[in-house]
Amino acid sequence: PATRPKPVLSRDEFMVRVERAREYIAAGDIYQANLSCRFDADRPQALKAEALYRRLRQVNPSPFACLL
Repeated sequence: PATRPKPVLSRDEFMVRVERAREYIAAGDIYQANLSCRFDADRPQALKAEALYRRLRQVNPSPFACLL
């Protein structure tokens, strides 16, 4: 059976990265950052990655999403 997606980073690890981005902004090294976090989950063998991707695109049609 499929499992619930779990973040690869803990909340504390993510917040460390947020603080680092804020420091870069304050130093003038960058003016914005797009932080993200990968989620992992097991999937049933019968559920093909392409089918899952198509379904995700239906509920969230992000213009820059892709399947690698």
